[in-house]
Amino acid sequence: MGVFLLLSTSGCGLGLCIGGCIGQAAASVVSPLHLDPQWEALNASWQSAAGSYGYLLVRHPDSEVHWDPVDGEVYSAGQAVGSTHLVVYSGSWTTAADTALTNGATYHYQVFSYNGAYQYTAGATASGVPGITCPTNYLAVGPNADVGVVEAFCVAKYEMKDDGSSNAVSQMAGLPWASISRDDNGGTPGTITRCRNIGPGFDLISNAQWQAVAREIETAESAGVQLNWSNGSTAGANGINHGHSDFAPFGLLAASTDGDPCFGTGNANCANNAHAHFTQKRTHVLSSGETIWDIAGNAWESVKGDIAAGPPFEGVSGYISQQPWTSGLNHPEMWGPFGSYVSKNSGEYGGLGYGWLGISGGVIIRGGGYATAIPVGVFQVDLGLGPLTTDPTTGFRCAYN
Repeated sequence: MGVFLLLSTSGCGLGLCIGGCIGQAAASVVSPLHLDPQWEALNASWQSAAGSYGYLLVRHPDSEVHWDPVDGEVYSAGQAVGSTHLVVYSGSWTTAADTALTNGATYHYQVFSYNGAYQYTAGATASGVPGITCPTNYLAVGPNADVGVVEAFCVAKYEMKDDGSSNAVSQMAGLPWASISRDDNGGTPGTITRCRNIGPGFDLISNAQWQAVAREIETAESAGVQLNWSNGSTAGANGINHGHSDFAPFGLLAASTDGDPCFGTGNANCANNAHAHFTQKRTHVLSSGETIWDIAGNAWESVKGDIAAGPPFEGVSGYISQQPWTSGLNHPEMWGPFGSYVSKNSGEYGGLGYGWLGISGGVIIRGGGYATAIPVGVFQVDLGLGPLTTDPTTGFRCAYN
């Protein structure tokens, strides 16, 4: 007669066990559960538990996990369970990355251990918020591989100010700290040193980071509305606002509250993106929804990154929207926007700014200033200054990594 072998869904039956059998000792409780916030992600980790064959990490978006796995069932990552829960990870590792999350939202987790028979033991719970934590008056900016920024960072909300003791601070009050060279000049610290002196992790914003900020401003949208473009759209003869840049008043300005983006400009209707005053609005919105001041206009800003002095130059000087990015001369990842705006060939030229790419003194300054005759913009670039040049219209902005 034939011999029949019966296997249960747990992999055990009539003396044959795969990984373990029903009735074996339960896996120990997993504790603690640690969540490490990342950009649009949370990295989970836990310690191994005695008797564990593997681990199950479950997420719930609105409240603590209130679901229990069924003994003998095998679950897989990405599986929806308990109607509103999600299996993030199932396996033998003690780490798991939960990605594609919303920065600033709260997510709740529980880790379960299981033995070889897939009998589950409830373990530690934890809640986490994805994103990065920035110092006061610094704003989170996401990575942008296109421009060479592989990790999220924090950018100063305001142009740097002197706190009265030669310390660089990002604050609303006071005029931008100008007339300071990028590199140290004898015993006088330059902008790189001033930023690094704030503390560990601080540095002068790099050109790549500037590009990441500018491209967030270019592309930030909500419900199909472009947040930094006149009329809420990239189409037509319109553009991004370019801040205090019309000579009036002739001088640098202090900042104000986010609800007062026209402060000091004399353009009372600048917050109206359908009004002619909009070009002088001093604030822009990042992808996070946070507000940054004077990234275009007010003061030029030196950034970290060297360009070889003298020819060959980076390209041909001209409006950013009209640059021949495909010519092989220019580098769109270094100076250009994400989209193509060649049709914006008059007037504001898209509010993107102008690129003095046909000159080189060795240093990069960005954003334009209050007294630039040509319309400025968030992508504005001038390569004409040297590392020891000081200019009363040029300041700086720090970043935190």
